[in-house]
Amino acid sequence: MARKPPRTDFSFNAESLLAEMPTVSYICENDEFYTMRYISSSILLTLGYQADEFIDNAKVFAASVAHPEDLETIDAFAESLLSTRQTMTARVRLVRRDGTVFPCLLVSRAICHPKTGEAVAFSGTVVDISGEPGLQGPTGILTKPKQTG
Repeated sequence: MARKPPRTDFSFNAESLLAEMPTVSYICENDEFYTMRYISSSILLTLGYQADEFIDNAKVFAASVAHPEDLETIDAFAESLLSTRQTMTARVRLVRRDGTVFPCLLVSRAICHPKTGEAVAFSGTVVDISGEPGLQGPTGILTKPKQTG
């Protein structure tokens, strides 16, 4: 099949690309509420919320969309990110605006202050795995921390 020539009547930018991704990208603070500083607009398709509802906890706290039984896993995941400083993956459940629960993968890492090295935030991606039975399973941290020294 022959490929079509590239279109010239529209262009993509970073936000338009992220909005179309089948994932949600985010940057949140390393604080008790995981205060959202950036979240891709694909959150609307995934969770049913507008991105600006999350920014600075305007209407929704990031932790409030976690399944209540998975909050400890998410906190342990954050602690692992802080201690290992590596990209890690966890399987958890989130709750959509309409109340439906879905399994997802969190792929995240800590963001460190360039001068102090202090972990100030987390960047990551949420991947909805509800249509992927082979990826589903019990909640928990999937990445084994790399051994140092």
